[in-house]
Amino acid sequence: MKIAIVDGNPLLWRAVEIFANLRTKTGIPTGCLFGAMTGLIRGLKDTKVDSYVVCWDVGKSRWRRELSPIIKWTEINCAGEEIKRTKGYKWDREESSDPLPIPYEAIQHQFGIVQKLIAYAGIPQFGVQGVEADDLVGILSSGFSQLGNHVVLLSSDHDFHQLINERVTQYDPVAKKWWDIPEVKHKNVGLEPHQLNELKAIIGDGGDCIVGVKGLGPSGVAKIFKRFGNLEIALHPDNQDEIRKMGKKFEQFPEKHDVIRLSYQLVTIPTVDNHSQLNQDEVRDFQKQLVMQYERIPLLFAGLADQYELTRLDMDILFRDPPSFQGFEKWFPSS
Repeated sequence: MKIAIVDGNPLLWRAVEIFANLRTKTGIPTGCLFGAMTGLIRGLKDTKVDSYVVCWDVGKSRWRRELSPIIKWTEINCAGEEIKRTKGYKWDREESSDPLPIPYEAIQHQFGIVQKLIAYAGIPQFGVQGVEADDLVGILSSGFSQLGNHVVLLSSDHDFHQLINERVTQYDPVAKKWWDIPEVKHKNVGLEPHQLNELKAIIGDGGDCIVGVKGLGPSGVAKIFKRFGNLEIALHPDNQDEIRKMGKKFEQFPEKHDVIRLSYQLVTIPTVDNHSQLNQDEVRDFQKQLVMQYERIPLLFAGLADQYELTRLDMDILFRDPPSFQGFEKWFPSS
C-alpha cells in the first residue's frame, strides 16, 4: 500500500497570507480553511496514494524545550548600552512580532473546522500534546515502511529528508518536487539521508535556533564523515588532534562536543525504533489514537460539500480506505 503522511499545520499557515481576504458573505474568514483543503486535495492528486494520515502540532515540543529551554538575559556592550539576548529551542517563535493578516482567533477557529472535515472523511489524524507533528511523522513513517508499505511524506519541510529511505520518499507540494535518496545525496554533498541529523548537529539549524560549530558547513562535515565514518567516531577523544590538523575551520570542533551532542538530540526525529524522548503520557496518548476506530460520516460531510465548494471528484479523493495500523502493537502495545 502507498500511504501519504501529511504535515497538517503548514497547510493552514501557508494559506493565512495567500487567502487572507477570503470570507463568507457574512464576513467570516475562510481563507485558511479553503487553502488547507485545496492544498490537501491537490497533494493527494499529485502523489496518487492509496491512503493517508494527517499529523498536527499540539503545543510546543516538551522534550526539546526541556533539553534547550528559552533563556533571556541582558548584556552591556563597550558603549555601555544594554543588549537583550535570548537563546533556546525556537526562541524566535516566541518573540515574533510580525502582524497576522487576520486575527489569530479566526485562524484557530478554521484549524478546528479543517480537522472536523478531515475526521468526517474518515481520515486518521494524530496529535499529541507537547509533541511536534515532525515526531509523529517520523514514528508513523518508519512504522508503516517497516510493515512493508511505501510511504510518501507530503511536506515542504527539509527536516524530513533524514527519514527518506528505500520505502520512504517525500513530495514537496509547493515546489511540486519529489525527494528520494539520490536527490537528497545530490543536495547534501553526497551525504545519505540518515546522516543529515548528524550534519545539522554540527552546522546547526538557524530556522529552529539550534547552534552549530561556527565556520563549518556541509562540505567540511562531509570531510569529517569521509575520514571517520560517523559523528560518534568523530567525537571520540582520541580523534580530536587529527581533526584539528584538518584545517583552521575545524579547530573549534573539539571544543564544541557538548553543543554538538545537544544539537544532535534536538534535530533527530523519533522513529518506532527510537522514541525514548516521549514520556509515558505521550506514548499512552499515541497508543489510544492508534487503536481508535475512524468512522466515516459521508452524509454529514456531503452536506458540507457545497458550502466549501468541494466537487464530487474531491470527495472521492478524500473518501478512501484508511490505512491499517495492525503491526504497530509491536512498538506501541495497547494497554
